[in-house]
Amino acid sequence: MVELLIFFGAKVEIKDNMTLILASKSNDFDMVKLLLNNNIRADSNALKAAVEKKNWRMAEFLMSKGAVPTPEVVRIFEENK
Repeated sequence: MVELLIFFGAKVEIKDNMTLILASKSNDFDMVKLLLNNNIRADSNALKAAVEKKNWRMAEFLMSKGAVPTPEVVRIFEENK
């Protein structure tokens, strides 16, 4: 369904990339991959959520798509590794 919405031009990046952040906070790696593979920009907020959930595969994928870790993300990683 989301793929169809994206195909028809749904703006999934509105509200400061909330769709990607919620997918990351929900630990929904399939949705994160779907969004990023459809040219949704990766950001440090989604990366932070993945690191907080200790979802290292998702965090690595987000960084491979351009998410840049902030000092806060690095601190959270150090606390949760």
